[in-house]
Amino acid sequence: MMQRAVRVGAGVVMAASLIPLAGCQYPYRSMRIDGQQAVLAGQYGQAREIFMSCHDRRPGDAENLHDVGAMSFLLAQQRFTERNAPAGLRECDRAIDFYGRAITARPNYPAALIGRNSAFELKGQFEKALEQAEWASRYVGPMAKQYIFLAREHEERGDLDLARLRYRQAVVLEPESPEAHQAYGEFLRRRNLQDEASVELREAERLYAARKLPTPAALREAQSETGGTPQPQP
Repeated sequence: MMQRAVRVGAGVVMAASLIPLAGCQYPYRSMRIDGQQAVLAGQYGQAREIFMSCHDRRPGDAENLHDVGAMSFLLAQQRFTERNAPAGLRECDRAIDFYGRAITARPNYPAALIGRNSAFELKGQFEKALEQAEWASRYVGPMAKQYIFLAREHEERGDLDLARLRYRQAVVLEPESPEAHQAYGEFLRRRNLQDEASVELREAERLYAARKLPTPAALREAQSETGGTPQPQP
């Protein structure tokens, strides 16, 4: 049986589905969280290895399949930015494959549908990425939508730690997205973390203003509840 080594927590362990650790398996949930933390650190290759080890254990986990696809998409962006078109195309194909597997495991899965469409679009526009290397690094808009959706799923199920991780990922992956900051701020407000919520909501307002977009009513309401003083809309 093939063995896959991955770095999790403070050291390197073998995938829990393959080798017992001191008579027990490394918990699947813990391995998934290690992968999410690697995403937040920008270590997309390492995160994918962890998610692939999770895949060895539970090949039908739609959310994990989505995460493998998402890491491949982010690695494709990096390869295109580096003007390595063949590697970028391979990563796009891998992203499309794993997003497709997620959709098979959970038909009409919104996060995976958004991701697969984004991967097809990125693949179709790779020549533009080569002509303008900065384009690929900016092409992250759909990622925030995927992670906000996943965060809300976890929040609805009461898994607040994972929900917060997903909201943070949306902000880290797309820091210029006012929607990402607004969603994370509203989550923090619901958790009564008013100071942290205010920071995210103010950043969302700033980004909406920078795009010359009106501040959404929901954001103004959230700011008022956290002690903010949003400007009235004309």
